[in-house]
Amino acid sequence: MSSRQSVSLPVIYSVDNGILTLLDELADWLGEAATNHSNVPWQGRHDEGTFLTSWKDYYRITKDPRVIRLAKNLRDSFVEWARSNMLHGYHKRADVHHGTEHYVIFLNWLSEIEQKDKLTNDAIIDAAHHIGNWVDEISCWYDWDGKRFVSVRLGTEYTGDEGLNIVDHLRFVHLALIAYRIFREDQYLDWACQYGSEWAKTIVDSAEVPVHLDSGEKARQDYQKALNSFLGAAPKNFGNIARIECHVASGTPQLFVKLWQHTGNELFSQATKKLILPLRYELSDPYANPVGVLFSLYRRTFKDTSFDEQILDTIGPCPKLSNLQHAKFGIQTDLEWENLKGIGKRKDMPAWYMIDKNGKEYRYTLPSTAALMLGYEITGEENYAIVAITLALAKLRLARNVFPDGRKHGCSSRSIAAICIGHGRNWGAGDVSSILSNPQVSKILD
Repeated sequence: MSSRQSVSLPVIYSVDNGILTLLDELADWLGEAATNHSNVPWQGRHDEGTFLTSWKDYYRITKDPRVIRLAKNLRDSFVEWARSNMLHGYHKRADVHHGTEHYVIFLNWLSEIEQKDKLTNDAIIDAAHHIGNWVDEISCWYDWDGKRFVSVRLGTEYTGDEGLNIVDHLRFVHLALIAYRIFREDQYLDWACQYGSEWAKTIVDSAEVPVHLDSGEKARQDYQKALNSFLGAAPKNFGNIARIECHVASGTPQLFVKLWQHTGNELFSQATKKLILPLRYELSDPYANPVGVLFSLYRRTFKDTSFDEQILDTIGPCPKLSNLQHAKFGIQTDLEWENLKGIGKRKDMPAWYMIDKNGKEYRYTLPSTAALMLGYEITGEENYAIVAITLALAKLRLARNVFPDGRKHGCSSRSIAAICIGHGRNWGAGDVSSILSNPQVSKILD
């Protein structure tokens, strides 16, 4: 198969029309995915269920029962696999980045839409009760006195002892808040606030956003070892945007918003702002979907519109629909990017290009889908959303032509799911999810 393909840009007449067309495309893909995966046993990959969250917003809008059937089919297969391959409900050996993903992404979503489902909830609590050493027969993961995890390698059979605490440990705070939402046991919220506060205070007090909690040469060397092993997709430069990118990839801003909402502690709001506000100049980046999503969250959470003028200056004027008429949109899939900087990047991500009505090819330079939707959210100008939906539809159709669904590697950029919900550095911010989860779209659908 050629590494380059293109499709004609779809003609979208209105936001309503575009959303319905996008939902139809997702429905069609769902039928194919159900056929391809329903009878395939769980393979044991750490992010095997992530691709199913591509239909998160689709299900919220349509309540299509096929989504639940497929999700539960794979959930049941995971539970059966786990009985023989896990110990006490969690990986026997795991790093803190990959080990948590199945629980905080796939099972979390399933628990939100089927809140009383015992199999899902039991699987979540089986993992969560290791966080604070609440299972006697498993080695301790957390030092309560020092307020630190003992290692970046935490499993139910093997636990390391190097003492490094990195951004990715905050994924356990996500898991603790999920457990608290389901079971209302205070130990999970109390622990989440304790460990979350350690990070929030360090972020607020530091000149540069930290990627590990403790300073010193040993921590720096241990972090370098982690970068060379299980953190292979993380930035290798240490500028402030790269440091923030590590937090974006673990959902730290969203996490601090939740902790602020639980506690009212301004430490969490200050840390959130320190992570989000420096990113406003990234809004013009075509690949930086997480930035548009985060500024939408920031505006709604803190009722702060003081940056809107700067945001719109960075996004630029509303693109002209006439520029898209009779044009094509293309994908190149064989690139291995080097020295990537900014937000929303992975070295395996595809490159996008445009072909105008005269056949001239040029690099795709429009802001990301999420940034265009942010422009729509701020101004109410429908063309922002129409262009975003047009581009997302083209990307989704191209991905369906050239990529697998995403079950074999949920973090990869080269999957249909990555177009919907983003790759492993995007924390759920994809071209499709940025549209369907936008609050302005929710108002239209309501």
